[in-house]
Amino acid sequence: MTKTKKVMAGTDREKLGQELFPPIDRLRLPQRLRSERLREEVISDIQKSPQMYGFYSSLGEEDQEMLMEFFMGNRGLNALYDPFFKILMTQQRLESLLKQIMGQQVEIIKVLPTETVRKSEEGSVMIMDLVVKLADGSYVDLEIQRITVEFPFERAVCYASDMVVRQYEQLKMEQKRAAREWKAWKQRQDDAECLKRRGMPAGDEEPEPAVKFNYESLRPVYVIVLMNSAADKYSAFKEQYIHRTPDEVVFDTGLKERAIQKFIFLSLDIFRGVFNNRDRSRKMTELEAWLCFLASNRPDDITQLVREYPQFAEMYMEINRFRARPEEMMTMMTEAIKMLDEGDAKMQIEKLHEKVENLRGVVGRLTDEKEALESKTETLLNEKEALENVNRELADSNEALENVNRELADSNEALENVNRELADSNEALENVNRELADSNEALRKRIAELESGQR
Repeated sequence: MTKTKKVMAGTDREKLGQELFPPIDRLRLPQRLRSERLREEVISDIQKSPQMYGFYSSLGEEDQEMLMEFFMGNRGLNALYDPFFKILMTQQRLESLLKQIMGQQVEIIKVLPTETVRKSEEGSVMIMDLVVKLADGSYVDLEIQRITVEFPFERAVCYASDMVVRQYEQLKMEQKRAAREWKAWKQRQDDAECLKRRGMPAGDEEPEPAVKFNYESLRPVYVIVLMNSAADKYSAFKEQYIHRTPDEVVFDTGLKERAIQKFIFLSLDIFRGVFNNRDRSRKMTELEAWLCFLASNRPDDITQLVREYPQFAEMYMEINRFRARPEEMMTMMTEAIKMLDEGDAKMQIEKLHEKVENLRGVVGRLTDEKEALESKTETLLNEKEALENVNRELADSNEALENVNRELADSNEALENVNRELADSNEALENVNRELADSNEALRKRIAELESGQR
C-alpha cells in the first residue's frame, strides 16, 4: 500500500521555519560549538525508524530541508519552546536566570507541577507555565509568551491572585495538619505516661506547636512574563525592556504596605534592539547574557556570550546533541507543531469570539439607533398629525374667511351702488341748488327794479 505524503500548508511551513529554526544566514555557531554531519548520515539515521521516517516524509519539502540543515549543523534551534526549554533549564540554571531577573538571591526548594497549579486557557499563547517555590516561601510563576497577547498585565494579575489564594489554602491546611499532629502527640504522651508508670519506654519528641494562621504569613508571589513580542503599551518604551513593580504599595496619603503581588515584564524584542546597539567593548552583564541566550540568534552575539560566560557553551552543546538524537528531536518537534496548531486554533477562536463580540456591539448600537429612529418617527408622526389638525382648522378658518370676504364683497358692491345713487342725488341737488340760485338772483333783480320804479 502506497503511503500518502502529507504536505503541510504554507502557513504551517512558515511557522516551523520562523519559530523553530532561525534563518540559516543569521546563526552560524562558532566552530567549537558546531556539530556538522553529512546529509547521507542524517538520512540514514532517519530511515532507521519507520515512525521517524514517516514523520519526516509528512513534512513539506522546505520543512524537510530546514530540519536537515539543523541535523547537519547549519541551523540553530529556538530554545523558547517548552519542549526544548525544559530540557535545557536545570534547577541551577533556572535559579541563575531568576536571580538576574529578580535582582535577589534565589533558592528553589520545589518546582510545582503546572497541571496542579493552573490549567492555562491560552493554548500555546503562553508556551511555558513554570511555577516554583523559593526558600523564603515566595512563589514565582515564569511565563514565556511566544506571540503578542491582549491585556498581558490583567492576565498576570489573575495568575498572581490564583497563587495567593492557593498559598492561603495551603497555609490553612498546614495549620490544621500541625494541630492534628500535636493533638495526636499529646495523646501519645498521655499513653506514654501510663507506660512509664509501668516501667516501659517514654513517647516520642514533641512536634512544633500549631501556630494560629496570620495573614502576615502570606509570602510574596512573583509573576515574571518574558514577552517574545511585546504588546503596544510596552513597545512604547524603546530603551526600557524590563519593568518591575515596587516592593511596597504607596497610598496617596504616603501610607506604605508591603506588596504581596509583584510583577516583572521583560520585552525580548525591545532587548534585541537595545542589545544590538550596545558598546561591544563592554562586557555583558549576567542578565544581558541570559537574555542574549534566550533572544539572540546572531553569530557574533553567541561568540561573545560563550567567551564572556563559558557556562552557556554547555547549553549550546546540549542543543548540538539533539542533532545526534533525531528520534528525540522529532518527538519534541511533534509537540512543538501540536502547540503551534493548538495555538493557531485558539487564536482563531479568540479572533472569532472578538468578531462576534464586535458584531454584537454593532448590532446593539444599530438596535439602539433603530429604537431611537422609531421613537423619533413616532414623534414626527404625532407632530404630523397635529400639523394636519392645525391645517384642517386653518382650512376651515380660510373657508370662513372666504365666506366673510364674499359677504364683504357683496356689501361693498351694495355700498358702491348706494354711493353711486347718492352721487346722482347730490348731482341733482346741485342742479336744483343752481336753479334756485339763478331764481333767487332773478328775484333780487326784479325786486331791485320794482323798488327803483316806485321811487
